[in-house]
Amino acid sequence: MNERIRELAEQAGADFMRRINYNNLEGKEYEEDAGVIFESNKSFEKFAELIVQECMEQVWYTREDGIDGNVSQVIKDRIKKHFGVEEPPVNDVDRILRTIRTRS
Repeated sequence: MNERIRELAEQAGADFMRRINYNNLEGKEYEEDAGVIFESNKSFEKFAELIVQECMEQVWYTREDGIDGNVSQVIKDRIKKHFGVEEPPVNDVDRILRTIRTRS
């Protein structure tokens, strides 16, 4: 799990399940994340709110930096970098639908 996303989930009150695995090649045990548990809808909503706040901050920082070029692309790239996530691949259907929406 991305570290920043994990921090926001913790801040919202989430609990994390851990799993212990045994590596037969090295003969060592290691722990890894096995899932996230939100105790209530309220904590899940808080998590979503924190993510949106972080995105708004990235938009503000972009404004402050005085960006040249395609501002939407800069903001999108900045949010991806901030959260350390990759953009999902766009298939042909999505590309066509985006084109239709932008023409409307």
